[in-house]
Amino acid sequence: MTLFKSVTLLGIAFILGGTPTIVQAEMPSTAIAQTSAVEFYNRGVDKANKKDYKGAIADYTQAIQLNPKYAIAYLNRGVAYRKLKNDQKALADYSQAIQLKPNYSLAYYNRGNVRDDLNNPKGAIEDYTQAIEIDQEWGSRGIADAYYNRAYVQARLKQRKGALADYQKAADLYKAAGQTEDYEDAMKQVRRLQ
Repeated sequence: MTLFKSVTLLGIAFILGGTPTIVQAEMPSTAIAQTSAVEFYNRGVDKANKKDYKGAIADYTQAIQLNPKYAIAYLNRGVAYRKLKNDQKALADYSQAIQLKPNYSLAYYNRGNVRDDLNNPKGAIEDYTQAIEIDQEWGSRGIADAYYNRAYVQARLKQRKGALADYQKAADLYKAAGQTEDYEDAMKQVRRLQ
């Protein structure tokens, strides 16, 4: 996937097995340091697109040093850490993005994925729930993924009723978004739990 850089910046986040999702970022105010932060951020995006995650982390870190309130830089640095299997640092970056931007649904979603992988199912469910409740930044596809992942965790915890409801909601959202394969997968999970 190619990301464009201009007045509108695009960042990446990986959902469900590495499927890329575009996240739109606002251009920070026009201070010189923030312009430099944007330049480092853009370089980080370029490097992440080339799978140079260590280089991307270095550039996102520079952007953050120049603009400590750059939430999307924390989010994308977390994604890069995740690609390098450093879940603790990814968790810290997603948490920082949330602290800076409390309604950052994608940061909650990504943190939920990390928490699940770190064997914190309760924390994962809380984060997926928060992402679903916010539902402002990333559209029906992302929310469907949050429902699906929350259902997956609930099913593992033997919370059948909640898992069934969430898989059905995910299926409905996938269908509305025209995501046939994801819809069929969610419906398979519904049938398995019935």
